Amino acid sequence: EEIMLFKKKEPVIRRSGHPYEGRFLQPLAVAIVSAVLVGLILIMGFLDIRRNEINLVGFLEGQAQSTIGLLQRLTEDNLKSIVATPGKTQAVTKTASQQEADYSKKLVVEAITALGQKIDEQLRKKTLTNAYLAKMAELNNFWYVAVLNREGNAVYQSRPLKTDILDAADLFIDGRRATTIELLEKIRVKRGIGFVGLRRKDGSSTVVINLDKEGLKYWSIKVAVDRGINKMGEGQGIVYMQVLDDRKKPLAILGKMPSGLTGKDFNYDAILKGRLTLVSRKVDVENKKILDIAAPFVMDKKVAGIVRIGLDRGSMDTIIAENQHNIFIFMFLVVVIALLSMWLLYHDQNRHLAGIIEMERRLEKAERLSSLGQLAAGVAHEIRNPLNAISMATQRLKRDFGPSDEAKAREFQNLSTVIRDEI
Repeated sequence: EEIMLFKKKEPVIRRSGHPYEGRFLQPLAVAIVSAVLVGLILIMGFLDIRRNEINLVGFLEGQAQSTIGLLQRLTEDNLKSIVATPGKTQAVTKTASQQEADYSKKLVVEAITALGQKIDEQLRKKTLTNAYLAKMAELNNFWYVAVLNREGNAVYQSRPLKTDILDAADLFIDGRRATTIELLEKIRVKRGIGFVGLRRKDGSSTVVINLDKEGLKYWSIKVAVDRGINKMGEGQGIVYMQVLDDRKKPLAILGKMPSGLTGKDFNYDAILKGRLTLVSRKVDVENKKILDIAAPFVMDKKVAGIVRIGLDRGSMDTIIAENQHNIFIFMFLVVVIALLSMWLLYHDQNRHLAGIIEMERRLEKAERLSSLGQLAAGVAHEIRNPLNAISMATQRLKRDFGPSDEAKAREFQNLSTVIRDEI
């Protein structure tokens, strides 16, 4: 006969014998998962806010580009009118385009005349100096500026007149040295450098402003840009708009530039060279929230200058603030829901797992009892076999080997019966 051996089954989750009171999901693990989830939600919220801000800035930049494009078209039309060659048509039969050209040229003369009147005002106040004229000539791209006396000679001038561009014979008229006004006339005829003269009614003085080709181009573009800006007018959220030429000299301005804004705010050289198409920055100056934008000013498919435009971003900031408020509320609600869900998961998971482990413990106990019963049955079986052999041997002794003496035979029968009964 074989003896049956029973091996105890290992439980899935080892626990002590007392009722289960542990935690399957540790608090630290739940905290880490919750922190990661909250962090992801916050990152997504901030990225969404940033994306909205970029979209709004892009919208304002697009509006600025549209405004600059309109200004470029108006400027090109005005410049064509200014440089148009006068025709032979009589004034009474001039077309609208010819009248527009005459008006544009008149504006150039009027703009230069206004500066001549300022010079004359300084002369009246006796504050006029050569340095004042030199600075005015530099700022306004004039070739030469002077105040002449009755005889036509320069009393004040921006610099000494360049007579080396004339022949030696041109410096004298009828054996005398030519006056400044006579030299200027010869320079106009031979070198094409014209001038605008403003003479007082009493003839005591004359203000002369000379323009070479570069100066004439500068003032033609200046007036063309100024007319374009005036046609556009203010509005559309424009706080200011400034146009500079390719030498960074101002051509025209709309509105008032806030103090604190300078040409060093942007890389003008990179814009003029075409390396930058549009740059912007947010500034807060003089209690104004402005999106400061700089872009190239293109004429005839070439970069002719720089446009700097400031757009009011108050409405943009309001929209961004509202979006931030809504996103923060949404994020808060999502975080609360996420934390509540994690807590419920933690609580429910541990409750169910505790029940499963307790059930396993009961099954393990029942299995141990069953194994013990099977072991007891096997032991009983193994003990019963030799007892049966003894009982059978006793019966055989009683039957075959009983003594012949009656007294001994009776005693033998009693002993055999006792042994068999005990078995």
